[in-house]
Amino acid sequence: MRLNIAENQRSFAKEGKPFFYLADTVWSAFTNATIEEWSDYLDYRKVQGFNVLQINMLRQWDASEADLNLQPFALLENENFDYRTLNEAYFDRAGVMIKMAVERGFIPALVLLWCNYVPDTWAEMFQKDNKMPLDCVEH
Repeated sequence: MRLNIAENQRSFAKEGKPFFYLADTVWSAFTNATIEEWSDYLDYRKVQGFNVLQINMLRQWDASEADLNLQPFALLENENFDYRTLNEAYFDRAGVMIKMAVERGFIPALVLLWCNYVPDTWAEMFQKDNKMPLDCVEH
């Protein structure tokens, strides 16, 4: 399910046909939703006609609290992320959630790195001292 820029250069196309991008922003799905909640959410949004889901791969700075305690990276003693140690289980679970969405016909639009993780951006104040080192960004 790949989107392309239409020939007119002004809209999207999917398989050569016009595509109206109707997205819901479910930024913190990977950190805040159980698999059962995710399944219910997908079914509900499908009935409502959404076709794209915009999701952050990492926890967004303003995410609501969750009891799931799902973190994309190992935690250091000071509760900061160890950006050099991926939590493979977190990303495997995210992969399952993405697959569930695709199987229902959604196009996932993934935000790989929100600006709160990057120094010298407007949102850096929300990440406090836990910025991602530049040598970890590409990985």
